[in-house]
Amino acid sequence: MNDFEVKLLTQNSLQELQAFIDLFNDFFQLCEGKKGSAAGILTACPPTKDIQQDKFVLGFYQKEHLLGLIDLIANYPQNSTWTIGYLLIHPSYQRQGLGAQFFHVLEQAISPNKMRCVVQEQNERAFKFWQTLGFKMVYQREDNLGKLVNKTFVLEKGRLV
Repeated sequence: MNDFEVKLLTQNSLQELQAFIDLFNDFFQLCEGKKGSAAGILTACPPTKDIQQDKFVLGFYQKEHLLGLIDLIANYPQNSTWTIGYLLIHPSYQRQGLGAQFFHVLEQAISPNKMRCVVQEQNERAFKFWQTLGFKMVYQREDNLGKLVNKTFVLEKGRLV
């Protein structure tokens, strides 16, 4: 299934995005101890970054149906590194290779020197997924996410030259 369209999600997409995020209540409870928030995803940005220039939430659509999203920040924590906050695939379309497809489309479009993501220890499925895409763990840390303190793994993938 590669007949999809990529759209930048904005505040104008808030209602549609919240309905999509609501499909992932188990994930947000597991990893953050609270309900997921579309507004939170659209506005979460490190204080050193410009939300207008550096924050992107991309929706992957098939015939106006939101199949998945990737949330990312450009040039963070350093230049030429793009950090992925969330990669969410509609539950009806999981385990069909869409997450990897969407990631590869993104990777080819932005061609960063390095990609980074953070995975919570309890999210073993995500950890394995990112490893299959070539990400390696660079260090562990504890993060305050929502109502939980999580042991997290920071994963990175460098560009193949």
